[in-house]
Amino acid sequence: IMSLLASILVLPARAADSLETEFARAELLSAVQATGNLSEIQLGLQVTLQPGWKIYWRSPGDAGLPTKLSIQEAASSKLKLTIAYPLPERFSLFGLDTYGYGDKVIFPVWVTDHSPGQPLELQADLNALICSDICVPFNGPLAIRLPAGAVYPSDYAREIARAAALVPRE
Repeated sequence: IMSLLASILVLPARAADSLETEFARAELLSAVQATGNLSEIQLGLQVTLQPGWKIYWRSPGDAGLPTKLSIQEAASSKLKLTIAYPLPERFSLFGLDTYGYGDKVIFPVWVTDHSPGQPLELQADLNALICSDICVPFNGPLAIRLPAGAVYPSDYAREIARAAALVPRE
């Protein structure tokens, strides 16, 4: 029973709805375990790629598409979502230079205009392209739910903060 209870207590900080293909997995992670009185909540879009696959930066270079995350229109609320892009790697393939990420990347995400004291239910759409020798669309819904309650850092807080620190400044 204790291990079951422990897994339930960890659950809210993890994405309930992830996006998975044979080449990549995307999920929303939260830097906090609950929303507390926050109007701005820090999340991370974590993308884990199979070896040899990559996903693109906001400015992909000679080929590719920028990775985008947007709030689902159907879930019309006043929430606003901003995604940031850590410093990318440069890839050269067939004489084309592109910028992106291999292996695993966390894109810092900020959700603003959240009603303090309320749980967060966020449904978002990922729109991306992943490439190896071929490119395939990596699109679909992602969701995360955070309960109301006292704000404590989640298991992902440090990783999300590290990713945010790697975002180039103006």
